[in-house]
Amino acid sequence: MKCKNYLLSLLENIPLWYKDVQLWYLRRMKQSILLLIGILGFFALSAQETVVIYAINDPHGSIDNFPRLKKLIDNDRAQNSKVFFVSAGDLFSGNPIVDYHENKGFPMIDLLNDCG
Repeated sequence: MKCKNYLLSLLENIPLWYKDVQLWYLRRMKQSILLLIGILGFFALSAQETVVIYAINDPHGSIDNFPRLKKLIDNDRAQNSKVFFVSAGDLFSGNPIVDYHENKGFPMIDLLNDCG
């Protein structure tokens, strides 16, 4: 209890001008931090990039639509530097050209590579 009373008496004896200086520094620090956040936010918004992602899933050997897909991807690549093309799999069945080709997966893998 003595320690608590001693600390309270120290706080009561702090001159008012010192408390004002502390408040002034806290306000200036708060203003500086808000200004820094605003500047960083402005630069973050002005430095945005466009990322285009094309994704296919379960084409089951459908090779008819790849020329159209390649045209779409090429058009976006002409406008954007970050264009990605991903496939989730299930590629190698459902089309006789794919199913009975002597090199397993041959037409599909080549078509995917040609698209991007």
